[in-house]
Amino acid sequence: MLDASVGIKLFVDEAGSDDVREWVAGLSDDVVPLVPDLFFVECANILWKYVRRAGMSQDTATETIAKIVDLPLEQIPTQTLAPEALKLAIKHGVSAYDGCYLALAAKTGAAHVTADQRLKDKVANSSLRIVLVGAN
Repeated sequence: MLDASVGIKLFVDEAGSDDVREWVAGLSDDVVPLVPDLFFVECANILWKYVRRAGMSQDTATETIAKIVDLPLEQIPTQTLAPEALKLAIKHGVSAYDGCYLALAAKTGAAHVTADQRLKDKVANSSLRIVLVGAN
């Protein structure tokens, strides 16, 4: 299960991008990562920030989100995750968005793959499996 911090590093060069690309390249061909459906909007928001703050062109952002949307990912509706996402967000002091990823990991038993060290630290004492790849 991938979160947006990992998804964006597949296509945008930033600290840790090479590590993420190497990790994804090592996945078996029959592995289809899970994502909550908000993954795509979160990636779009990150790209919006790159356009607004880092000088990425609108064309590059548009091309990048098209590549992200085309990734072979299994989408899980956030509607099915929201109640547990809220509980986990409150429990761990994270956003409800991060809670959706945690809820998906809890629901499926999948590892949550993230580049977000802060998130990993906040859930360190839980039973959730967090894999840190490409952290900045």
